[in-house]
Amino acid sequence: MEPVILQSILLAVILSIPLMAWWHRPVLPAPLNPIPPDTPAEPNEPAPPHLPLETLPLHHWWQRKDAWFAIILTLGLSLIMGPVANGSTPPRSTSLTPLHMQVQLVFQLGITALVIVFLKDYRGFPVRKLSGWFRTGIIATTGTALLWIIPAMFILALFNIGLITLLKSSGVALDPQPITHALKDVSNPSLLALSALALAVGAPLMEEIVFRGVLYSNARRWFPKWYALAASSIFFAVVHGNLLSFLPLAALGALFAEVYDRTRNLAVPVIMHGFFNLSNFLILVFAPDVPI
Repeated sequence: MEPVILQSILLAVILSIPLMAWWHRPVLPAPLNPIPPDTPAEPNEPAPPHLPLETLPLHHWWQRKDAWFAIILTLGLSLIMGPVANGSTPPRSTSLTPLHMQVQLVFQLGITALVIVFLKDYRGFPVRKLSGWFRTGIIATTGTALLWIIPAMFILALFNIGLITLLKSSGVALDPQPITHALKDVSNPSLLALSALALAVGAPLMEEIVFRGVLYSNARRWFPKWYALAASSIFFAVVHGNLLSFLPLAALGALFAEVYDRTRNLAVPVIMHGFFNLSNFLILVFAPDVPI
């Protein structure tokens, strides 16, 4: 039942894209009495309103071809990750090996490189400006990320504990992500190092440049903010393929998108994501009995 629910949510997100594009299409009726371009303005005519500030780095650069690239990324990740890849009976546990984590890391860095090559070489984006790292500085960027993620982690931990308690009292049995079981049994130092690298570096880089840097930014360019925030966050949660972590991950994805929107610095959610994953990794390895 759990995979069916996740697959239904994923299908709803994908189908909402053309529906929102149709509903939010711009309507620009021609004026009944067009004013010739050389007509002088009236003396008391109010000044035109100021254009809103750019909400995200290079926000005005996005074109329809970028929107299609975002859709292809969405469909591709839907097939490779999450409930579609897992099928109707996802594994309840998995055994990690160094080869498994190496493949995972190569996949994460490969998707990151693919997006950067598309933006930099094909579209001509100055990719450095997307991160904002060089604009605000390493210390300020890191400090901002920690100021956002540390209180958010406490709130999410309390929410997660409450959710697990509620489900258990209701007789609903939902397993956490298989990797959480696997990490508790890992003792190989090289496997632990590879796992930490994949979770704290590879996953944040790939997921933030995809979900916030491309998917959220494109949706923010063409659609209302509420839809861009909701659709990208729900998709971010559902591709992780676990119903128990769906709501916490959706909330986390919304937080990453909002912080990106406020700071205009993609490096901030990358650091937040890495800190969150690394903290959970350390808890799973050194305090496996703590419910997270």
